[in-house]
Amino acid sequence: MEIIKAPKEFIEKCLNLTKDNGVVIILVPNKSFWFGIYKFLFKLQNVKPNCYSEDQIKDWFKDYNVKTYETGLKLRFTKGLSLIAVIEKNKKIK
Repeated sequence: MEIIKAPKEFIEKCLNLTKDNGVVIILVPNKSFWFGIYKFLFKLQNVKPNCYSEDQIKDWFKDYNVKTYETGLKLRFTKGLSLIAVIEKNKKIK
């Protein structure tokens, strides 16, 4: 997800490919201290990675039930490196 140019649209296409009660699970880089290191390493390869926050993912898919979980190295002073988002299609709010 970190190098997809239109991530929201990509995830929407994935949701459209699922059945009525489908679920899409994505793993995205989390806005954290660790992302700075990750971004530096990508710059060495001439690639600009995208980074997302829990609020951003939930705002994109506010019509669905979205649960997020931080993963990776997580310390008291920083968030985890990655964010897992579970988007449930069958919980659409009308």
